[in-house]
Amino acid sequence: MRLISSRNKILEYASENGYNYVFMMDADVAAPKDIIGGLLECGKDIVSGLYFGYFNGGGGTIKLLSVAWMPITEREFEIMKQQVRFPPSVQTHEDLNRHLTQKEIDAGELLEVLYPSAGCMLISRKVFEKVRYGLLDAPEGKAVGDDIYFFKKAKEAGFKLYCHTKYKCDHLIEGRYKKDEKGNLVHPWLG
Repeated sequence: MRLISSRNKILEYASENGYNYVFMMDADVAAPKDIIGGLLECGKDIVSGLYFGYFNGGGGTIKLLSVAWMPITEREFEIMKQQVRFPPSVQTHEDLNRHLTQKEIDAGELLEVLYPSAGCMLISRKVFEKVRYGLLDAPEGKAVGDDIYFFKKAKEAGFKLYCHTKYKCDHLIEGRYKKDEKGNLVHPWLG
């Protein structure tokens, strides 16, 4: 709740003091020096750079993947339903998302995304005058942070979300995971 309060105070300050943009950057993200100018040139109300994090890769593996997501199409969902038994919380393709593909990452282009990389994100005045951070009720077994709340509220207010894969940031996540005896990455809480 302190993080949400802090983020909202930043947006309120920017709104009250006539700022046109806010660049939100997490303490563990190191952005390239040209990111602000590059994201401004995009002319979008919400646009991020790109960074990576460790995620459950299935089968007990942890993989380094993009911290930006694309929607699953209806066609992809139909194919997946033939191969996977989904929990009751997954009813349609809108209940799922995917990380960016390597091709999307390597393209170095501006992409409309389901969720951008919130830790290095430029937000316009149009957005921060209408949208604030908060918490969503999450389905069982699914983590939903303040950034997802912000993105959902921004979409409800009519904003599109973008990620520019040219602006790759370092995510200072060293030490968060350790290797087991087989060399697989394991979260410290689980190992």
